Amino acid sequence: MLKKINIWRILAFALLFWIGYQFMAAFLTTGTRADIATSKTDIRISSEKLVWSFLADENKAQAVFVEKTVEVEGTVKKINTKNDRYTLFLQGSEENTYVMCDMLPNQMKTLRELQRGQTVRLKGICKGFLMDAIFLNCIVLED
Repeated sequence: MLKKINIWRILAFALLFWIGYQFMAAFLTTGTRADIATSKTDIRISSEKLVWSFLADENKAQAVFVEKTVEVEGTVKKINTKNDRYTLFLQGSEENTYVMCDMLPNQMKTLRELQRGQTVRLKGICKGFLMDAIFLNCIVLED
């Protein structure tokens, strides 16, 4: 004999699951973002040396930089403002290599004041290297 499945129980379970998922996502991302300004810097490096490290020996660079809080200094190559996301590109060791920095939303005012060719120092979490070094949750540091 098959029991009838109550549709309301399924909907209630799905709703509770969705609410829990939203809570966890908000908790995890907010905690990481709030901590970057006060978190201890693990490594300080120039954008050129950072990219060169990945190009020279990606496995070694992954072990040194990935998931670390890194301060990186470099020359602003471009600023991208698509889809309400601000991404700052710092020049890497070669012409078409960059450190791609996904900026926190509270950095928008500071980014509007930056100019291409300007030297800037950022702090963020290194996530790895595809064709560029990728950083998340970045902030501009004042000298």
